[in-house]
Amino acid sequence: MLTSWRLTKWRDRADILARLPCCGRILDVGGQPGRSWASGFASAFVDLNGAAGPGQTLFRGNISLPHVWEEVKAHVAHHGKFDFAICTHVLEDVACPELVCEMLGQVALRGYIVTPSKYAECAHVEGAWLGRYHHRWLFNLEKARLVAYPKIGLLALPAFAPLGAAYDSRANAELQVEWQDDVDLALAGDDYLGPNRTVAFALYRRLLDNRSTS
Repeated sequence: MLTSWRLTKWRDRADILARLPCCGRILDVGGQPGRSWASGFASAFVDLNGAAGPGQTLFRGNISLPHVWEEVKAHVAHHGKFDFAICTHVLEDVACPELVCEMLGQVALRGYIVTPSKYAECAHVEGAWLGRYHHRWLFNLEKARLVAYPKIGLLALPAFAPLGAAYDSRANAELQVEWQDDVDLALAGDDYLGPNRTVAFALYRRLLDNRSTS
C-alpha cells in the first residue's frame, strides 16, 4: 500500500537522502550503477546498463520482462527481501509499469517511487507531442492509488491545457510516493480505453478532477 505521497520541486531528494543511510539493504530499480543519484547507498541494481561497483550487485536486463526478475527473486529467496527499493523516473519510460510495481513488492519490504507530475508532463511540448516524447505513461494519484494513463493524442486537446498552465517547478514538478508491502498501481480503464473517443475522454477527465491529490 502507499504510505505517503507528495508533490515536490524537480528532483527534491533532501528528505530521502537524509533517511537512506538508515534504510538497510537498498535495491535501485532502473538506476544505472555509478550514475544513479542513489549509487552511494544501493547495494544492488536492476538495469540494462552499467557495471556494479565494489560490494554491489547488478541484475542486468529490461525490467519490463518477467524473466529478468527471476534472478532477483532467487537472490531474495536466499538472502531475504531488500529493506528498501528505489524506482525514480523509471515507470513513465517502461512498457509494463504494472509488472515492475508487482515485482517491487515481491523483492523489497518498502520503497520510494518518483515520476514526473501530470503538471510537468503537460507543460512540456515537443512539436505536436504533449509531454516528453520518450515517456509512455502519465501518473495520477486517485484515492491513495497510483493510476497509469497511456500517453495518447487525446492529451493534446485544449481541455488538458490547464494542467500545463498549473505547472510550478518549485512545487508540483514530481509525484513522490512511498509504499510498504506492495505497490498499489492500476492501469486507467483496466488497460482498456475504448470502445470510442467519448469513453476514453471521460476516463482521462480524472486527470483534471484530481488536482488536489496529485
